[in-house]
Amino acid sequence: MIRRYLDGYDKFRCIADKCHKTCCSGWQIVIDEKSLLKYRKADKEKGNRYFEDKVDESEECFRQKSNGDCVFLLENGLCEMIISCGEEMLCDTCRLYPRHIEEFPGTREYSLSASCPVVANMLMEREQLLTFKENCDEEKDDISEYGDFDEELYETLLSCRKEAFSIIQRNDIDFDTKCLRILKISSDTQDIMDGWEPDESAEFLVDLTSRPLFGLLLRLEPLQPSFREKVKRAEEDLFSNGTPDCLPFEKAHPYWQIQCENLLYYFLFTYMCGAVYDDYVFAMTAQAVYNSNMIKLLWVKEFNEKGRSLTKEEQAEIVCSYSRELEHSNENMILLEKLLDEGMQ
Repeated sequence: MIRRYLDGYDKFRCIADKCHKTCCSGWQIVIDEKSLLKYRKADKEKGNRYFEDKVDESEECFRQKSNGDCVFLLENGLCEMIISCGEEMLCDTCRLYPRHIEEFPGTREYSLSASCPVVANMLMEREQLLTFKENCDEEKDDISEYGDFDEELYETLLSCRKEAFSIIQRNDIDFDTKCLRILKISSDTQDIMDGWEPDESAEFLVDLTSRPLFGLLLRLEPLQPSFREKVKRAEEDLFSNGTPDCLPFEKAHPYWQIQCENLLYYFLFTYMCGAVYDDYVFAMTAQAVYNSNMIKLLWVKEFNEKGRSLTKEEQAEIVCSYSRELEHSNENMILLEKLLDEGMQ
């Protein structure tokens, strides 16, 4: 088995009840089939409805309180299930989060979700560009589980991602140029896949700070009302005079480029090769570029509003909230992918 680990994967430690932005609220926690069977068995053996009353079988997720908290979340920030039944009863989502694993035949890729405040802080505090390490072990994979897997496309995606990473690591071009060159690579690849000749004059997402592009965020399902309101205010303020002025923010935050580059690297590593399952090569790459630029604009809005430099913790808070709107909703991930794919047409 080939295993690839994004930098920092082995350094993550959950801070449990000390976390100011718990992962046990604001989203439906999906339960894997194995855990569902385990919960039914536990109720049957004990002759009670402990899990039955807390699990929504139709949605295959834990029920939520009226405030959006998981039904197991106690007022002290701890998990009732762990206290009452032990960690071994956790479902895969709760056991693994914020660890993210992408599975391909004979390969696993491991990263951490930026929707976790600890991970977002790790990204913002990092002073070097992200990388990943790769190793192999003797574990075998059941290739038959992947059906008609497109090995050729997967190898193409790996090659495109490798080229994208090399562009991010260059010191002779600015961040916007890096984004456009990465988009060009994936656009050409998508054109070839779709049977078209790459159009050297094609323009796509050229204006990465345009109001229509920023407005795509408002078309997503709002998971955090407060974040949606922040996006609305940002759209109104940033584009009141035409194009956002990012220069004051950039001057006050000399480390902004490496932060954006690491966000871009993070999204590409985590999701780009997943295009092998839906063929949306350009859209998956465009989403990584889009996310990095939109987060920067939200930083600019916060900087303008506060009238001072942002702390890395304040930047991480925006990264975390933004990521939750996407990574805690498959519907939002798919919708944004679709919107960006349509924008290429």
